[in-house]
Amino acid sequence: MDTSQNCTPCCGPACPPPRPQGRYLMQRIIGSGRLHRRNQVYCLCPANMPCQAQPPFTVVDVITDGDPAWEEAPCPERCALLIRVLIPLLVRIRDCAGCLYTVSARIEDEFRLRVSCPENECWRGQIFVQAAVRLCGSACRCACAKEGIRTPLEVMVEGFLLVPCPVGAGQPACPTPKPWYPEPPEPCVDRFTDRFCR
Repeated sequence: MDTSQNCTPCCGPACPPPRPQGRYLMQRIIGSGRLHRRNQVYCLCPANMPCQAQPPFTVVDVITDGDPAWEEAPCPERCALLIRVLIPLLVRIRDCAGCLYTVSARIEDEFRLRVSCPENECWRGQIFVQAAVRLCGSACRCACAKEGIRTPLEVMVEGFLLVPCPVGAGQPACPTPKPWYPEPPEPCVDRFTDRFCR
């Protein structure tokens, strides 16, 4: 038997789905900072260059290799933290024979993280740092990789100071049901004559 035609239409908006009682934690940003170098020359020192690679070398591509390491340094400005960042890189290098090699390198830089709380309250927060690096312009050549390869890079580093914050509340009350169509107005009755007003 098909009961789809016997369903009673709802007379109002449905109640929202029940949410768990109590509160839950979310990360709140109380400080942020950003470093963006569009065409900065960095000296890349490959750490694991193969012995069979023949100079001169050409840098073909540069990408980040995992999360950056960072440390906090003394900052002369108030309401700011000085963050020193160490960014691990994967560098693709082509030698004079046309062979491609992937080697590791790293670059260092620093940026200021502005905070909206006193410095003695920053210890309760957690610092999150992310970095992105790419080769800027055309490939660059170097005769000797041991002395470092001067490479123009575009570097972007963003940092955030996060603190846990309780948010949320209990289950909201169900809204009062309302009719789908307006109800007809009640007839006007004269209290003195008990007659309907026309």
